[in-house]
Amino acid sequence: MEWIPDWASRAQYVNLVTFKRDGRSVSTAVWFALDNGKLYIYSNLDAGKMKRVRNSSSVEIGPCDVKGKPTGPTVAAHAVELPDSSGSYVHGLLNKKYGWKKRLMNIGTAVPELLRVRKRKPDGYIEVTFPA
Repeated sequence: MEWIPDWASRAQYVNLVTFKRDGRSVSTAVWFALDNGKLYIYSNLDAGKMKRVRNSSSVEIGPCDVKGKPTGPTVAAHAVELPDSSGSYVHGLLNKKYGWKKRLMNIGTAVPELLRVRKRKPDGYIEVTFPA
């Protein structure tokens, strides 16, 4: 098993800090799931954080509250975009961790598409690993 920060098994939210091409950082509070020493995150495929991870795999990650206020230190990490085929795995981990909250969010994102109000954008998936 790989090294993971001690907060990773307890935190409900993390700040994913990604970097723009000019080096400026952007911090985003996200849900995550931990499995086999790696963190898994999902987002809209076209979201800024996904674009920034594609541009640079160097990220920082640390625990935070729901509003993104840090609750512990950040650590340097490595992030990669996963293929679409990872979707059921990542969503399964998140469903297990967040239970009814995640399922409610799934319904909330599906309803506009079912009502043909808005087409749902595809999901993207990120795997985060930590240096030893």
